Amino acid sequence: MRRRTVSKPLVIVESPTKVKTIKKYVGDRYNVASTVGHIKDLPEKEIGIDIENHFEPKYVTIPGKQKVIKALKDAAGDAEDIFLAPDPDREGEAIAWHVAEAIRLDRSKARRVTFSEITRPAIQEAFANPRDINLDLVDAQQARPGRPRLPQRPLLHARQQRAAQYFRSSPTRLAGDAPRRNLAPPPPTDHPRPDPAPTQPAPRRRAWHRGKRRTSSRSCSGPAM
Repeated sequence: MRRRTVSKPLVIVESPTKVKTIKKYVGDRYNVASTVGHIKDLPEKEIGIDIENHFEPKYVTIPGKQKVIKALKDAAGDAEDIFLAPDPDREGEAIAWHVAEAIRLDRSKARRVTFSEITRPAIQEAFANPRDINLDLVDAQQARPGRPRLPQRPLLHARQQRAAQYFRSSPTRLAGDAPRRNLAPPPPTDHPRPDPAPTQPAPRRRAWHRGKRRTSSRSCSGPAM
Protein backbone atom coordinates (compact mmCIF):
# COMPACT_ATOMS: atom_id res chain seq x y z
CA MET A 1 0.00 0.00 0.00
CA ARG A 2 1.40 3.35 -1.08
CA ARG A 3 2.02 5.78 1.73
CA ARG A 4 0.13 9.08 1.49
CA THR A 5 2.42 12.08 1.20
CA VAL A 6 1.56 15.34 2.94
CA SER A 7 2.28 18.66 1.28
CA LYS A 8 5.17 20.74 2.56
CA PRO A 9 4.40 23.70 4.82
CA LEU A 10 3.61 26.74 2.69
CA VAL A 11 4.96 30.25 3.21
CA ILE A 12 2.88 32.98 1.52
CA VAL A 13 4.53 36.36 1.07
CA GLU A 14 3.27 39.57 -0.50
CA SER A 15 6.00 40.44 -3.00
CA PRO A 16 7.30 37.98 -5.61
CA THR A 17 10.79 39.45 -5.25
CA LYS A 18 11.02 38.00 -1.73
CA VAL A 19 10.28 34.42 -2.76
CA LYS A 20 13.79 33.52 -3.87
CA THR A 21 15.50 35.08 -0.85
CA ILE A 22 13.18 33.47 1.69
CA LYS A 23 13.42 30.15 -0.13
CA LYS A 24 17.19 30.34 0.35
CA TYR A 25 16.75 30.68 4.11
CA VAL A 26 13.95 28.17 4.75
CA GLY A 27 15.33 25.51 2.42
CA ASP A 28 13.52 22.69 0.67
CA ARG A 29 11.38 21.84 3.69
CA TYR A 30 8.98 24.68 2.78
CA ASN A 31 7.17 25.85 -0.32
CA VAL A 32 7.16 29.62 -0.86
CA ALA A 33 4.55 31.47 -2.92
CA SER A 34 3.50 35.08 -3.46
CA THR A 35 0.18 36.92 -3.61
CA VAL A 36 1.69 39.57 -5.92
CA GLY A 37 0.12 42.33 -3.82
CA HIS A 38 -3.56 42.52 -2.92
CA ILE A 39 -5.92 39.84 -4.17
CA LYS A 40 -9.19 41.50 -3.09
CA ASP A 41 -10.47 45.07 -3.13
CA LEU A 42 -13.69 47.07 -3.03
CA PRO A 43 -15.59 47.07 -6.36
CA GLU A 44 -14.82 49.92 -8.73
CA LYS A 45 -18.32 50.68 -10.03
CA GLU A 46 -20.21 50.80 -6.73
CA ILE A 47 -19.74 52.03 -3.19
CA GLY A 48 -18.91 48.55 -1.97
CA ILE A 49 -20.07 49.26 1.58
CA ASP A 50 -23.33 48.03 3.08
CA ILE A 51 -24.46 51.13 4.97
CA GLU A 52 -27.53 49.37 6.37
CA ASN A 53 -25.46 46.47 7.73
CA HIS A 54 -22.98 48.18 10.07
CA PHE A 55 -20.97 49.52 7.10
CA GLU A 56 -19.81 46.04 6.15
CA PRO A 57 -17.38 46.18 3.18
CA LYS A 58 -18.08 44.05 0.11
CA TYR A 59 -14.74 42.82 -1.14
CA VAL A 60 -14.37 41.24 -4.57
CA THR A 61 -11.49 39.43 -6.22
CA ILE A 62 -9.30 41.79 -8.22
CA PRO A 63 -9.50 40.99 -11.95
CA GLY A 64 -6.65 38.74 -12.97
CA LYS A 65 -6.00 37.42 -9.46
CA GLN A 66 -8.09 34.26 -9.91
CA LYS A 67 -5.00 32.47 -11.22
CA VAL A 68 -3.00 33.58 -8.21
CA ILE A 69 -5.64 32.26 -5.82
CA LYS A 70 -5.78 28.94 -7.65
CA ALA A 71 -1.98 28.64 -7.50
CA LEU A 72 -2.05 29.32 -3.75
CA LYS A 73 -4.73 26.67 -3.23
CA ASP A 74 -2.71 24.12 -5.19
CA ALA A 75 0.47 25.00 -3.28
CA ALA A 76 -1.32 24.71 0.08
CA GLY A 77 -2.73 21.28 -0.76
CA ASP A 78 -3.17 19.33 2.47
CA ALA A 79 -0.28 21.00 4.31
CA GLU A 80 -0.66 21.16 8.07
CA ASP A 81 0.96 24.60 8.43
CA ILE A 82 0.37 27.65 6.26
CA PHE A 83 2.59 30.59 7.19
CA LEU A 84 1.00 33.91 6.16
CA ALA A 85 3.94 36.30 5.82
CA PRO A 86 2.83 39.50 4.06
CA ASP A 87 4.32 42.81 5.17
CA PRO A 88 4.07 43.72 8.90
CA ASP A 89 1.56 46.55 8.51
CA ARG A 90 -2.19 47.02 8.20
CA GLU A 91 -2.24 46.25 4.50
CA GLY A 92 -0.18 43.12 5.04
CA GLU A 93 -2.58 42.01 7.77
CA ALA A 94 -5.53 42.54 5.43
CA ILE A 95 -3.79 40.58 2.66
CA ALA A 96 -3.20 37.69 5.06
CA TRP A 97 -6.88 37.73 6.01
CA HIS A 98 -8.02 37.87 2.36
CA VAL A 99 -5.74 34.96 1.48
CA ALA A 100 -7.07 32.87 4.36
CA GLU A 101 -10.62 33.47 3.14
CA ALA A 102 -9.86 33.01 -0.55
CA ILE A 103 -8.16 29.62 -0.17
CA ARG A 104 -10.63 28.57 2.56
CA LEU A 105 -7.84 28.12 5.05
CA ASP A 106 -8.67 26.27 8.24
CA ARG A 107 -7.94 28.54 11.18
CA SER A 108 -6.04 25.76 12.97
CA LYS A 109 -3.53 25.70 10.11
CA ALA A 110 -3.02 29.47 9.77
CA ARG A 111 0.25 30.86 11.14
CA ARG A 112 0.70 34.63 10.87
CA VAL A 113 4.41 35.54 10.87
CA THR A 114 5.98 38.97 10.43
CA PHE A 115 9.54 40.16 10.02
CA SER A 116 10.84 43.65 9.28
CA GLU A 117 13.99 42.47 7.54
CA ILE A 118 14.71 39.49 5.32
CA THR A 119 17.57 37.93 7.24
CA ARG A 120 18.03 34.43 8.59
CA PRO A 121 17.78 35.44 12.28
CA ALA A 122 14.67 37.56 11.66
CA ILE A 123 12.93 34.77 9.77
CA GLN A 124 13.87 32.20 12.39
CA GLU A 125 12.49 34.45 15.13
CA ALA A 126 9.24 34.99 13.21
CA PHE A 127 8.68 31.29 12.53
CA ALA A 128 9.38 30.47 16.17
CA ASN A 129 6.66 32.90 17.32
CA PRO A 130 3.64 32.66 15.00
CA ARG A 131 0.35 34.29 15.96
CA ASP A 132 -3.24 34.66 14.79
CA ILE A 133 -4.37 37.25 12.27
CA ASN A 134 -4.94 40.57 14.05
CA LEU A 135 -8.50 41.48 13.11
CA ASP A 136 -8.13 44.93 14.69
CA LEU A 137 -5.45 45.76 12.14
CA VAL A 138 -7.63 44.32 9.39
CA ASP A 139 -10.53 46.57 10.42
CA ALA A 140 -8.20 49.57 10.55
CA GLN A 141 -7.05 48.92 7.00
CA GLN A 142 -10.61 48.46 5.74
CA ALA A 143 -11.61 51.89 7.05
CA ARG A 144 -9.03 53.67 4.89
CA PRO A 145 -10.39 52.89 1.38
CA GLY A 146 -13.98 52.75 2.61
CA ARG A 147 -14.25 56.21 4.15
CA PRO A 148 -13.91 58.26 0.92
CA ARG A 149 -16.68 56.16 -0.68
CA LEU A 150 -19.29 57.06 1.93
CA PRO A 151 -21.71 59.87 0.95
CA GLN A 152 -21.16 62.99 3.03
CA ARG A 153 -23.95 64.48 5.06
CA PRO A 154 -25.39 67.63 3.40
CA LEU A 155 -25.07 69.83 6.50
CA LEU A 156 -21.49 68.75 7.13
CA HIS A 157 -20.64 69.22 3.47
CA ALA A 158 -22.05 72.79 3.47
CA ARG A 159 -20.06 73.65 6.60
CA GLN A 160 -16.90 72.34 5.04
CA GLN A 161 -17.49 74.48 1.95
CA ARG A 162 -18.08 77.61 4.02
CA ALA A 163 -14.99 76.94 6.11
CA ALA A 164 -12.86 76.46 3.01
CA GLN A 165 -14.24 79.68 1.49
CA TYR A 166 -13.49 81.57 4.70
CA PHE A 167 -9.89 80.42 4.88
CA ARG A 168 -9.40 81.18 1.20
CA SER A 169 -10.96 84.64 1.24
CA SER A 170 -9.42 86.07 4.41
CA PRO A 171 -5.74 85.97 3.34
CA THR A 172 -6.70 87.17 -0.13
CA ARG A 173 -8.64 90.13 1.26
CA LEU A 174 -5.81 91.09 3.61
CA ALA A 175 -3.31 90.98 0.78
CA GLY A 176 -5.55 93.08 -1.46
CA ASP A 177 -6.23 95.73 1.18
CA ALA A 178 -2.58 96.18 2.16
CA PRO A 179 -1.59 98.56 -0.69
CA ARG A 180 -4.56 100.82 0.04
CA ARG A 181 -3.64 101.35 3.67
CA ASN A 182 -1.86 104.53 4.77
CA LEU A 183 0.90 102.92 6.75
CA ALA A 184 3.09 105.35 8.71
CA PRO A 185 6.87 104.92 8.46
CA PRO A 186 8.58 103.27 11.43
CA PRO A 187 9.62 105.68 14.19
CA PRO A 188 13.28 106.72 14.36
CA THR A 189 15.54 105.02 16.84
CA ASP A 190 18.74 106.00 18.63
CA HIS A 191 20.19 102.50 18.60
CA PRO A 192 23.45 102.22 16.60
CA ARG A 193 23.19 100.35 13.33
CA PRO A 194 25.52 97.38 12.77
CA ASP A 195 28.55 97.84 10.55
CA PRO A 196 28.16 96.45 7.02
CA ALA A 197 29.71 93.13 6.25
CA PRO A 198 33.23 93.16 4.76
CA THR A 199 33.30 93.15 0.98
CA GLN A 200 36.59 91.31 0.46
CA PRO A 201 36.12 87.81 -1.01
CA ALA A 202 36.53 84.83 1.27
CA PRO A 203 39.67 82.72 0.80
CA ARG A 204 39.25 79.67 -1.39
CA ARG A 205 39.17 76.39 0.46
CA ARG A 206 40.60 73.19 -0.88
CA ALA A 207 38.13 70.36 -1.27
CA TRP A 208 38.52 67.82 1.54
CA HIS A 209 37.84 64.91 -0.80
CA ARG A 210 38.73 64.63 -4.46
CA GLY A 211 37.77 61.06 -5.25
CA LYS A 212 34.61 59.00 -5.16
CA ARG A 213 33.32 57.95 -1.79
CA ARG A 214 33.76 54.29 -1.02
CA THR A 215 30.67 52.36 -0.09
CA SER A 216 30.54 49.14 1.86
CA SER A 217 27.87 46.48 1.78
CA ARG A 218 27.19 43.85 4.34
CA SER A 219 25.73 40.47 3.61
CA CYS A 220 23.62 38.82 6.26
CA SER A 221 24.27 35.19 6.99
CA GLY A 222 23.34 32.83 9.71
CA PRO A 223 22.88 29.21 10.60
CA ALA A 224 20.71 27.04 8.42
CA MET A 225 17.11 26.73 9.46
